[in-house]
Amino acid sequence: MDLMTPTLLKKLHQYILNDEVDKFYRLKVWRVLRLVALRRDDYKCQYDKRLGIVTKADTVHHIIPVRENPRLALRLSNLESISKSNHNREHPEKLEKKKEFTNEERW
Repeated sequence: MDLMTPTLLKKLHQYILNDEVDKFYRLKVWRVLRLVALRRDDYKCQYDKRLGIVTKADTVHHIIPVRENPRLALRLSNLESISKSNHNREHPEKLEKKKEFTNEERW
């Protein structure tokens, strides 16, 4: 199942260029496909399943990252359901806190 259209691909390229990929995850088409992937995998973490462990999945992971190949962003075969902790392990950069604005002016 591949739901990518030329219009969506163009929009995703813009999100990537503007460092706004998070907007992609708010699109209805992504939210629907995410549910399809979770149901397909019976809400079980596929990473842990390969290790013989049964864990609940609450996140859908792009096997090939969106930034590397946007064409695969909405392809079901490029998605796997995994636990939040395993997703954090896969993407430690997403855990880094964004720099907060600090006012250098001192009173």
